[in-house]
Amino acid sequence: MTEKQQKIVSKYAGRCHLCHGDIPVGAEIWWEPGGYGATHIECQSKEDARPWDRIRKLAVAMREFGAAYDRYHPVRHECEAAQVSLDSNERHLVGLTENGQKVDDHTIQSIQRDRDRLAVAQPEADRLQPEYDRLKAELQALLAEYKLDPKDEDAARRIAWEKEV
Repeated sequence: MTEKQQKIVSKYAGRCHLCHGDIPVGAEIWWEPGGYGATHIECQSKEDARPWDRIRKLAVAMREFGAAYDRYHPVRHECEAAQVSLDSNERHLVGLTENGQKVDDHTIQSIQRDRDRLAVAQPEADRLQPEYDRLKAELQALLAEYKLDPKDEDAARRIAWEKEV
């Protein structure tokens, strides 16, 4: 509520400038002169009731999630790539030893390199994952709250960036 707003009983039917719902004649409303208009009593008390505030909140959540995604996914990809390479090299080593063939230094070095890559990337991925998961859950909750399809992240991103202030 601003200093100019006053609680009145509406003389005319209209629309709430926060939720865009109907205001019937005789309803108790907040009124602000000077073209600002009427607001339902319930809407005025809601946190985050103004559409612009919701859009800003969504834009911030998307930006934070995007930054977490940019930090987390390359590390997660490095872990997965190192694990796949390690598994492949270890299968190759088992195959060589089962067939009685000589194990070459390259295979041993590749296995050690993959283990080293995994030893560096895995703790970093484990450190980043909780923040990533938390921000993803917050974004999905906002999308659901604003009745946007959580699977349509591109639509949500367009809405957020088009309306960003």
